[in-house]
Amino acid sequence: MPFSIAELLGNLPEDKLIAPKVLAKKLFCEDENDRLRLKIALDALTKLELVTEEFGKYRRVTVPDVVKARLRFSRGSFWAIQEEPGAADIYIPARYLGTAWHGDRGLIKVMRKGRNRRSPEGEVFVVLERAITALVAQVQRTETGYVAKPMDERLNITVALPETVAEWEEQLVYVTIARYPLAQLPAQGVVKRVLGPDAGRADPATLVLCKHNLLSEMPETLPKTLAPTGDELPRQDYRERVTWGLGHLAVSWEPGADGGRLLGIHIPDATGSIPPETLVDWYASQQGASFGLAETRVPMTPPLPVRTEWPSLSLWVAVDSTGEIGTYRLEPGWVRVTATPPAELVQGVTEWVMGTQTAPGLTLAEPQLTPDEHPTGFPLAQLTGEQAVAQRLAILANHLLARHMQALQLPGLFRVQPPPDAEAWERYRFLLTELGLNPPEQLDTRILLPMIQAHEWAPLLQDLFLEILKPPTDSLQPGAHFGVGREPYLHGVAAFDRYADLHNQRVLWALFTQGKDRKSPRSKETIDPRSSTCHGRVDWPVLPPSVQEELYHRAQQLLPQLQERERAHRQAREDYRHLVWLHRCQLSPGQTVRGLVVGVESYGFFVAIQHTPLQGLVHVTALKNDWYEFRPKQQALVGRKTNATFAVGTVLEVVVKGIDYYRQQVDLVLPPEMTTPAELPDAIPPDTAAE
Repeated sequence: MPFSIAELLGNLPEDKLIAPKVLAKKLFCEDENDRLRLKIALDALTKLELVTEEFGKYRRVTVPDVVKARLRFSRGSFWAIQEEPGAADIYIPARYLGTAWHGDRGLIKVMRKGRNRRSPEGEVFVVLERAITALVAQVQRTETGYVAKPMDERLNITVALPETVAEWEEQLVYVTIARYPLAQLPAQGVVKRVLGPDAGRADPATLVLCKHNLLSEMPETLPKTLAPTGDELPRQDYRERVTWGLGHLAVSWEPGADGGRLLGIHIPDATGSIPPETLVDWYASQQGASFGLAETRVPMTPPLPVRTEWPSLSLWVAVDSTGEIGTYRLEPGWVRVTATPPAELVQGVTEWVMGTQTAPGLTLAEPQLTPDEHPTGFPLAQLTGEQAVAQRLAILANHLLARHMQALQLPGLFRVQPPPDAEAWERYRFLLTELGLNPPEQLDTRILLPMIQAHEWAPLLQDLFLEILKPPTDSLQPGAHFGVGREPYLHGVAAFDRYADLHNQRVLWALFTQGKDRKSPRSKETIDPRSSTCHGRVDWPVLPPSVQEELYHRAQQLLPQLQERERAHRQAREDYRHLVWLHRCQLSPGQTVRGLVVGVESYGFFVAIQHTPLQGLVHVTALKNDWYEFRPKQQALVGRKTNATFAVGTVLEVVVKGIDYYRQQVDLVLPPEMTTPAELPDAIPPDTAAE
């Protein structure tokens, strides 16, 4: 099994020696070739003095003036973006880049400190982890043979291809990297898919999945299916209790105290099926989450056999006679899904959920692989029936689990999403006002979302709202989640489809098996660590210090990897949505379309094409009839001589100049008849601030 230098160093502590056999087991080196690669890597790291060898065993060494960073190609130069928050970016001269590529994670040796407003300079010391394992490229013929020229302009490289690709010359292909650059030898690749003559004629889903390298195949050594284990763990038996199956969840609704009800939300427990430090666990952590576009689904783990009985993490919630939530308790259990649940169970749960667990949602035509919120952070508004009930129960379960883990200071991965910046909200509110709407002064999604979803420009307005949103992310610290309106919040209901959920379930199992119910053995006062009745009463570490530290360290290791994978998934969804609209609209160069000015900058203005979320830029250099100045307060470009104005909210006709399907970009210009001042949009009063 191939491993990265980052994984190798991550398994080498500084304070103790590790035998090569132990390392080989941790890195899943199962054959002689893998063990040979491990030996070569250890020898190389020893020569670089990143690793020291003593008595045939190894440990990691910290090198001064060497920092971890990710490489980024921007405006013709390479920069190392340090992982430490607030640290300065490091400029990497081309001669010190070595064989590193854009996106690679590495150790950077700082050669010159930053001073007098100059950035620090450094060189790539070691490439820890390759970001690009496959790419979309065009097959080109050169004097030395065939090469793959990447479509991503940030990759100013070529990858050598075998002569067998001659029939695909000038075709767009998906290439996996067989060997990275080594000394003077170029990178080598293998064509895995032929996508077509160009990006415009490729299948949208396949193109996007290849572009973001999300079509990775499961290793052959993985099991074909997951084993539904869990019998060896201590669990409560709930199989005789009536349970309603809701997608991947199950629900109980039983009589409670004082005329109330007892709600049971049964979450599939994945901890027994995916043991830590196994090949399945390693693969799932690399995937980060399941992903899907159109009819294509890329799962995080091998499939789980269909079953009516399964191990659960059962959340029992007391609901009083008025429908308010009281105390709750978490227990590991076994559940059996009832084939035909009683009508009163279905009706009771549905009425309570739809009446009390409300949240504004977005209308998005995308598959949702988990029962809770969409990856944008918001619930889906178009769900009805059982799907809507399951979604709201899943969000409630995530919130209650987060409250419990926060109260006990457990080292989980929490889910946070800050609200949009005030400046971004004001720009968006300005556009809505120009369109005749009356948006609230303070962002309130309960008012805003129904308002924009009823407008004739609804697809565009919702897409622009998504642009001002800050993406949700996993965090080591609990916080507010803007999309679902909960604080705290985490993911825990979909451990077979998201690795953060699996980590949180393992933290809960540490609580079940090793949690302390008292401050010390001499303490008479005890708490129930599985119940919310202990909240506010715990002022001691519930988990043993070694367990707490190990789980927290694991969360720290996972966080950047999961965030990077989520960023790729988010970008792929966005690319696919815009690519589908490009194909649906069938735009062509020279075509005139109606649009709305949605943004103005000093270099031009952005026009959204009517009835679509597609936007294009009219560059200021195309406005040849006058010299235009940018007025930020009015969000407008105003001609100095003609006073002709292009402002946010202006509806006008534009001409398609060009289309880039790979980047989902549309270049726009004004129609020829709008080049004279008399036919430009009406002017607006001068900006008093500019005066």
